[in-house]
Amino acid sequence: MKKYVIIAGVIIVLAVLQLSFFPEVFGIWYSPNLVLALSLALLFRDRFDEAMFCGFFGGLVLDLLSFTPAGLSALVICALIYCVYLARRYLFRGLAFFSIAALFSPAIFALVVNLPKVASVPSLLAQAVVTFAVFVVAVLIVRASGNRIALN
Repeated sequence: MKKYVIIAGVIIVLAVLQLSFFPEVFGIWYSPNLVLALSLALLFRDRFDEAMFCGFFGGLVLDLLSFTPAGLSALVICALIYCVYLARRYLFRGLAFFSIAALFSPAIFALVVNLPKVASVPSLLAQAVVTFAVFVVAVLIVRASGNRIALN
């Protein structure tokens, strides 16, 4: 229970940063999707339950703080996580597939959630690259936290 409370607190902070601070710094079409990056980082470390909780709770927080229908972001993030999990478990086992999936998941998320407002393909790819960089940092943080926080 303690790990889910900690993850929920981190998700709330990341969602507020994603929706308020990063669009001002990077621009609205180039800001990283921090919730999706953390969810994929947890999945990369083989923590499927924590990744699904992070995706569901983070998606709900994103929807409640923005103008998207409640549950849409949660549904899309959980579907992306589940698809990547199944593909990684049954089809591809290498790091290359997971890197490609982590690179294109933010673009798929932006296309599904923000379909009427999608700017252009280069902006989607730029957001995907920035989110991938955040994903790599999140993997390093999750790996460093190891048994201290996430597995208690």
